[in-house]
Amino acid sequence: MRQNPEEALANFFRSLGNPVRMRILLLLQVEGELNVGELVHRLGLTQGHVSNHLCCLRTCGAVVTRQAKRSVYYRLAGDEIRNILDVARLAVGDRADQIIACPVLKREIMPELDKSWVPTNESAK
Repeated sequence: MRQNPEEALANFFRSLGNPVRMRILLLLQVEGELNVGELVHRLGLTQGHVSNHLCCLRTCGAVVTRQAKRSVYYRLAGDEIRNILDVARLAVGDRADQIIACPVLKREIMPELDKSWVPTNESAK
């Protein structure tokens, strides 16, 4: 199979582009490390739903795992992922409403983003 760096990069950003996966990443950025049960509780989603999103994030290299007895703990894969999240926050800045209203993304059936769960910049440090 021939490597296509543009497709790989686009897929990486697609993995970050789902609101549930972004919530997971932002929680891990703030908390450092959480297991599936803790993420299920925080997100209010089923274990299967959360596990599916974690599988995507792990496959795409955004998170890594650590086994501890019967629990698997997830954390950001490295400083580069933390930096991407920080830069994305800066890029969004005060344009969140404009970005959410993007007609192209709406046509791609992006669910409405609930901003109430987003940690502040201060809590992410």
